[in-house]
Amino acid sequence: MNNATEDKLDKCIKQQAIANKGPRCLLKKALSDQQDWVGMRKLEFRWPTAKIILQDIHEGLYVSA
Repeated sequence: MNNATEDKLDKCIKQQAIANKGPRCLLKKALSDQQDWVGMRKLEFRWPTAKIILQDIHEGLYVSA
C-alpha cells in the first residue's frame, strides 16, 4: 500500500481488526460520541516483551553447563 491515503489505511485496519476479533472487536461496539482514536499509540506494543525474551536467550547461551 505504498502512497495509500490515510482514509484507505484506516479502512484496511478496521477490516483487519473486525476479521481478527469478530464480534469482540471494539470497532463493532457502540462507543460514545466522544470516542476518538481507537488503537495503539506506537507499533512497539510487543517489543518490550520480545526484548526481555531475547535478552534471556542471549544470557542463557553463555551460562556454563
